[in-house]
Amino acid sequence: MLRYLRYYLTATKTSMLQELQYRVAMIIWLLVLVMEPIIFLVVWQAAASAQGGVAGHYTAGEFAAYFMCVMVVNHLTFTWIIFEYSLLIREGRLAGRLIHPIHPIHRDICNNVAYKLLTVVLLVPVLVLMQIVFRPQFHIGLGQVLAFLPALVLAALGRFLLEWTLAQLAFWLVDISAANLFYMTVLMFFSGRVAPIDLFPAGFETIARRLPFPWFLAFPVEILMGTLDLPAILNGYAVQLAWCAGILLFLQGIWKAAIRQFGAVGA
Repeated sequence: MLRYLRYYLTATKTSMLQELQYRVAMIIWLLVLVMEPIIFLVVWQAAASAQGGVAGHYTAGEFAAYFMCVMVVNHLTFTWIIFEYSLLIREGRLAGRLIHPIHPIHRDICNNVAYKLLTVVLLVPVLVLMQIVFRPQFHIGLGQVLAFLPALVLAALGRFLLEWTLAQLAFWLVDISAANLFYMTVLMFFSGRVAPIDLFPAGFETIARRLPFPWFLAFPVEILMGTLDLPAILNGYAVQLAWCAGILLFLQGIWKAAIRQFGAVGA
């Protein structure tokens, strides 16, 4: 355990130094993450204004609060591993990582954490500006924040494991861009990034709740919004843990198969 702690501290520090060498790219990624919820926020506030100030059961101020929470949660849970894994394989960089005594996933976790530690501070002025411009209606108490934190950790863990698992398709497919695009589209609509899930038709919401995506974004947001009671929050934790455990088991199996595929091709 101590060895892993030292590794995480050193690898995260190294990743932060590397990220600082590519400040422009880091800021571009951040702008993409910031602009998406702002665009959806403007659209839904316009819809609410056109219907007398309310769309569904959300006021314009509640839409502002929702999408500000989405911005924070999405930033703290997103990964980019599915976009770069095929490059790691084609360029031979993955082969170098496989000779290390620690599983490659730990390096990717450190890279992800390092980027977020550097950029989360930049979200603060954006949120302050949104507070002034969009006038969100927050009802956040200490209890909600305390309930939100474990949900956020499980959401980040689950999404990372899921996308790291999907990235393993690169061992079998030369070009996984189409698969990545399909996944990102499904994630956007079923996670709650386009709109609160309870605004969609009942059938859509039922399907969404049976998938992992809303538990990795919408669920923590709903806790912050104060729309869930204690039994619903506890049930949500259980669902998150179940998805994390299931994805982890599947990842272990697909990783073994992927390494055998990689070795056969390399030979």
